[in-house]
Amino acid sequence: MDQRRFDRLAALFGAATSRRAGLAAALGMLLGGAAAADAARRGHAGADARGKRPESEWSCGNTRCTQNTDCCTRLCDAQNRRCKCLKRGVACSSTRNCCNGLKCRDGVCSRPPRKVCNASTCANGCCNGPTCVTATSASACGIGGAACVACTSLAAFCSAGTCSAGTWANQTTFGSSGSGNDQFSNPRGIFISADTLTLWTADSFNNRISIWTRGDASSTSWTNQTTFGTSGSNNDQLDFPNGVFVSADTLTAWVADRSNNRISIWTRPDASSTSWSNQTTFGAFGSSNDQLAAPYSVFVSADTLTVWVADTENNRISIWTRPDASSTSWSNQTTFGTKGSSNDQFENPSGIFVSADS
Repeated sequence: MDQRRFDRLAALFGAATSRRAGLAAALGMLLGGAAAADAARRGHAGADARGKRPESEWSCGNTRCTQNTDCCTRLCDAQNRRCKCLKRGVACSSTRNCCNGLKCRDGVCSRPPRKVCNASTCANGCCNGPTCVTATSASACGIGGAACVACTSLAAFCSAGTCSAGTWANQTTFGSSGSGNDQFSNPRGIFISADTLTLWTADSFNNRISIWTRGDASSTSWTNQTTFGTSGSNNDQLDFPNGVFVSADTLTAWVADRSNNRISIWTRPDASSTSWSNQTTFGAFGSSNDQLAAPYSVFVSADTLTVWVADTENNRISIWTRPDASSTSWSNQTTFGTKGSSNDQFENPSGIFVSADS
């Protein structure tokens, strides 16, 4: 063997990935077999006459695979003996077999359907690109699948999918004068649920709380659901109620029972019930800390453990607490304010509102 041929053989042997491949390289040189030497350079041990690996030795990195099994999260290509991914429209068994973000849907590699927002998919809102916005606001206003727009006026707001210039107009009214369930006589305070679907009214001269509902937040059609209270001084009666506050779960109502000089508390078993019953009352006529004189308004903390009362004829705010949410035992915590015109005084306070942090 000449020096040139020996040097080439040594180089091929050194570049081989295994002893077996090195021997194949040596054999290839000695026999002059170009195909076998070529196979040795590629490290394809046990290749056939065309340089292709037997099915049992298909691999991806160090992982062997067989036909139609996953290899590098794709399928082994039976034609080229390598891993490949499946293109759009090709049958698949798993999304990881599919190329470039395609999904295996109904046994075929395909692209996920594009989100579409239009009049049929977003009838009650507006389209922010492909997204339907149903809780429209001044920053995204529209209806019927139209593109959302921002109401740019300083005082603008979104009403029924249309930007308003910021001026208020009457939307609707409900009730009439009388003593029927769907009537009022000198209504005073009101309270509205967080979803704006239920309204409680202190129907003062009818000595009751009147409750009204509507079907959805865009409806202008209010109907009377029920009333509770009758004229009198018993615990389940009211005398000229002036204010009402309802818990977030709408199961408890606190009533400023003005002419009975007390706060009257009513409950119902669940949010769908129309059956309200008196739970307890607190307060009695007088000027002591644990007494009230013609309370006009009431406000209750989120945890329902503290009540602030506009103690109107005592010219003060009266604060009451209970130990836990199931308790019916209320006690006066403190009062503030005296009669007068100074900054720290009141004259007939009739409303009260407290911040969320109390």
